[in-house]
Amino acid sequence: MTSAPNTTPAPGWVGGFAQSNPAFAYPDPDLSSLPMLDNMANIDKLDRCQDVLWPEFSWQTVPGDEDTRCYQMFAPDISRIGYTNEGRVYSIICPQQGAYSPSFGVLNVEVTVTGQRGWVDENTKTMAADMSVQGKVWFSPSAKEKDWSSFCGRRSTPRGCPFPIARPTPSPSRPIIGANRIS
Repeated sequence: MTSAPNTTPAPGWVGGFAQSNPAFAYPDPDLSSLPMLDNMANIDKLDRCQDVLWPEFSWQTVPGDEDTRCYQMFAPDISRIGYTNEGRVYSIICPQQGAYSPSFGVLNVEVTVTGQRGWVDENTKTMAADMSVQGKVWFSPSAKEKDWSSFCGRRSTPRGCPFPIARPTPSPSRPIIGANRIS
């Protein structure tokens, strides 16, 4: 026997923030009237949290040229969105992922959210949020034991590009998490 998914918001849900500005509405929510807030500055305001089932990031490989926009979807159910009982988003948590290769060691990719804005509507199971992030890519220290690592390190360091073993200084990018349905 299977049961239907619960479509009733959890106790305490008030809602209304998504409807507070007509520009926030689907199919193309415009959140530009909201300030981009520091992701950790308003943690004390969070009342609720949900998973973001399919986080999709996009960026322009040539800034200002929309034709160069690339998209990348991370693993499902790895991100979280924090918000108030009214639905105002104040925090988005994004993933860190690693992949192991016996030949190369562990390659790590992390997305650190630096700013965000948006809304959640538990009644309609929808959300829309923009965010700015810093992407980080590095090899775990065990990669130093691999032959290729010393080869690449010897060639990159003299050129002013230290080989990324351990966490590097991040390069900022400005992907946007699209308007996604909440599971």
